[in-house]
Amino acid sequence: MEVLESARKRSWNNEVSVSSIRNLIISEEVSTNGDKFRFVGEAAFSPDEIRVDLFSSENGGYVKSASLDTALLEKNCRTSRSTSAKRKAGHGVMVVLTRFHTTGRTLKIWRLHAVPPVEYTEAESERLAELEALEAKYEDENPGVNDDVLAGALEAVWEEQQTIAHRAKHRAWTDEMKQSAGVVVSWTGRR
Repeated sequence: MEVLESARKRSWNNEVSVSSIRNLIISEEVSTNGDKFRFVGEAAFSPDEIRVDLFSSENGGYVKSASLDTALLEKNCRTSRSTSAKRKAGHGVMVVLTRFHTTGRTLKIWRLHAVPPVEYTEAESERLAELEALEAKYEDENPGVNDDVLAGALEAVWEEQQTIAHRAKHRAWTDEMKQSAGVVVSWTGRR
């Protein structure tokens, strides 16, 4: 009844629209169809926290905005702790709910380390050259035709290239550099 009374007060001539009632009910909630909810995942919420009713049946459901932000913060904390442990970062972790920018105000607050140059070993350089040749060969053999075998082979080549690049980037950070660095995890609004 409180929602109905509030809707009447806001309406013109005491005529209440369905959309005004809906907006009052879900004013502190966000849709489960949003990127932030998909990133956090449905498993982070109990069935009681996800509201599905007359107003949400066509939009999936709704959760309280504060609950979603809390779940996002918890997921980012887990991610930052895991990343910090894997990289042996010396300082603590920082988790923010907003986007972390490398310019402007956040640049003045936080010192961002320059990324060290990546140097490949001789074996890695040779393997990358082989993979590039293999990639070119596969792309020449597959002129846009949907061939699952070639597509799978290309995917494997790209995966190995990324693995080699990741190892080299990780190796470029010395233990001393890692000890003076921390981990920042933030929500960018994208998956």
